[in-house]
Amino acid sequence: MVHDMTRVRKISNFIRPRLVRLTLAALFPSAVYALFGFYFSLQTINLGTSLFYFTLVPMIVAGVIAGFLGNKADATLSPKSLAKFGVFSILAYSLYDWGRVPANYFFGLPYFADMFDWGQNITGNANLTLVSLSAGLLTHILRGWGMAMAYYLLVRKVTFPSTIVFAGVMTVFYWGFFPYFVVAEAKPPLVWWVTAWEAHILLAVGLYYAPRIFTHYNVT
Repeated sequence: MVHDMTRVRKISNFIRPRLVRLTLAALFPSAVYALFGFYFSLQTINLGTSLFYFTLVPMIVAGVIAGFLGNKADATLSPKSLAKFGVFSILAYSLYDWGRVPANYFFGLPYFADMFDWGQNITGNANLTLVSLSAGLLTHILRGWGMAMAYYLLVRKVTFPSTIVFAGVMTVFYWGFFPYFVVAEAKPPLVWWVTAWEAHILLAVGLYYAPRIFTHYNVT
């Protein structure tokens, strides 16, 4: 009994100072949950509806939590540091997305095709329109940016091995989810799998170098 209580206390002592970070790390990638809701329901739930419940609401909660951050259990986390993470995440996501452009030009792999479908489902506009593409792209940005935010919240020190591990987990998830739910009818060729891996490696590079770029230029 005493041994069990000691174990519970150790777990509690580990989680308590990290609770806010873990909560925010779970909330910021909420656009991914919206995609899950859309596909796991076999698209019976509109993606716009899924975004409202699984993304907008969690992001509001994250914003409220962020507004009350202070030097309490975690002195390294504050509204200012959270804002920095947000900017870092933009760079990381940009490398991830632009890293897939060559696959379209050289191999005819239209990585943006799904964005039209997502946007059409959200807006009700015709598929191949700028409105549908813009709406779909926005959801894609939210997913990539949110996952990058989760990384910065989960680690206290950014290291290249940890970014590679994080990107590796995302790659495995991507390989396991998208071929069976998003592009199930397309039977992705080998270049699709390689491009997904390469893009996530670029995400890792962005995660690692974004804070260093800020430090180099003395941005505080």
